[in-house]
Amino acid sequence: MVGERVASLIGGAREDLTIVIKPHPRTCEFRPGWMAAWERLAARDEHVHLIKDPAVDIAPLLIAADVLVSDASGVIFQYLALDRPIVLIANPQHARDKEHFDAGAI
Repeated sequence: MVGERVASLIGGAREDLTIVIKPHPRTCEFRPGWMAAWERLAARDEHVHLIKDPAVDIAPLLIAADVLVSDASGVIFQYLALDRPIVLIANPQHARDKEHFDAGAI
């Protein structure tokens, strides 16, 4: 995934963007490396916020966001109502992750 590069990949040299990373609860559970990378990023960049609590209400974050980056979350459909850009990330290696990939779910 985009790991600690998420801010530079999305915003480039811009420093006026606030980036909120709210991973899927399964990501929090099964991807400790990704979570650690995002925690380091949020700790050193005041414009990056990591939301680790899956119970956090996503609606205020969507309203505050300039763009949504997702890998096929249902939150995309909520964000569509705001008529703002959505960046979809496709992971071609996803199907190789047999432990967490359910081909019947797609």
